[in-house]
Amino acid sequence: MVASEDTSLAAAPAEDDSKQQTLLKTAVLATRKTLDRDAPAPKTATQEAMQAQVSSAALQSDTLKASALAAEVSSGPQGEAPQAKQVVLLIHGGAQGGWVWSYPNEGAPQGVQGLLEDAGYLVYAPTLPYHAPNTQWSPNQGELKAQDYVDYLKMFMQQEAITGAIVVGHSVSGVWLQLLTVQAAERISRVVFLDAIVLKNGESFISNAVGPAQLFFTLVFTYPSFPQSLTLPTGLVDLEVWKNVMITLEGKTNETFAKDTYTRLVPEPAGPQLEYLDFTAFYDLPMPKFFLFEVDDVSLLSGNNARWLDFADRLSEANNGIGMAQTIKIRGDHQGMLTRPLSIAQGILEAATRPLVNT
Repeated sequence: MVASEDTSLAAAPAEDDSKQQTLLKTAVLATRKTLDRDAPAPKTATQEAMQAQVSSAALQSDTLKASALAAEVSSGPQGEAPQAKQVVLLIHGGAQGGWVWSYPNEGAPQGVQGLLEDAGYLVYAPTLPYHAPNTQWSPNQGELKAQDYVDYLKMFMQQEAITGAIVVGHSVSGVWLQLLTVQAAERISRVVFLDAIVLKNGESFISNAVGPAQLFFTLVFTYPSFPQSLTLPTGLVDLEVWKNVMITLEGKTNETFAKDTYTRLVPEPAGPQLEYLDFTAFYDLPMPKFFLFEVDDVSLLSGNNARWLDFADRLSEANNGIGMAQTIKIRGDHQGMLTRPLSIAQGILEAATRPLVNT
């Protein structure tokens, strides 16, 4: 089981967000870019082939890792049949890859993924196309859509014959999770939003009613404004944002950790962040839904980290099956899987096992 960690949430001190606000203004002035774009041209046959090749290579890499994991799980004591394990599928957020779930920290040498495996789960953490460290999408490969990510996750789940999964989405991947929940409902038992975006109809990632932070992310960590070379000191504005907004529990005191995690980031393609999608089916689908609220997460830049609960409240408007949507408070900044893996793993385990509450 996961080692215990003090998750007392009493009276966490209010965070002074003056530095975050200064960084926001600096980033906007530094980029001097507009997100207003003409409608993208349809993909050419060459671009379709390029994207298919990248997705195929990523899927091969992820399934090789999954096969190794399955072999390890099945190699129990001689003569004993392996017990079926419930699956947890972890979907990383923007500008990063599946590595975030296994990044080592004190008490968690294999990160959140290792802690969940120790608790008896079969855990997958695929990396979406163009998100492995040192890789990058470019416009000559054709416009990317949110559905491209969802299709990849569906292919992965089909390839690994995943059913009954608890699926966890972090940050922007909450949007992909909303779509995946509907399109792969037969393979999912519960969905968990880890300080993740939950959109309504008529919203996009960068334009929703909760706040300006998504626009901030798009300006700072999205292609082409995010530095193409991640060797320091290139992109010092973005490194400071990473330290003072995203990894606040470690970034201000652990420079080695901050630089190591920062240099693994990749530019996030803008296309999926700009789309206005239809979420009617998500709100209608009877599926248990949970929200993990990281109480130290200041990344919404609102001066009030409880604004994440505005996204949690949206789940209460959805059909949650036999129960109602539940919010679980845990310690962690926006990258809690890196800075507080014990707390994040505990939250996921609670969401996986908590009884469904009738409305």
